[in-house]
Amino acid sequence: MFARVTSGKIKPDKLKELSVIVKEIIHPHAAEQPGYAGYLLLTDPDTNKVLNISIWKTEESMRAGEQSDYYQKQIARAAITFADAPSMEHYVVEFKD
Repeated sequence: MFARVTSGKIKPDKLKELSVIVKEIIHPHAAEQPGYAGYLLLTDPDTNKVLNISIWKTEESMRAGEQSDYYQKQIARAAITFADAPSMEHYVVEFKD
């Protein structure tokens, strides 16, 4: 399995709004993607830092969303909440319960 981690800082008053956007819009779209295996949204209210972690069955399925316009559309949906441009990293998932 593979994980795409998008991290960034959220505007101080936008954490709740981001949570709603992820739960109601981004996660349902992610769940429709081939190879989707899970999603986490981690927030630190003290620093306004967030980690969006999507889990994928294969590296190909993870990268397919980046090569199409899927990933860019999800970032655009949450853009109003970000204090600066988010960054993206990839990981191999060694363990998932």
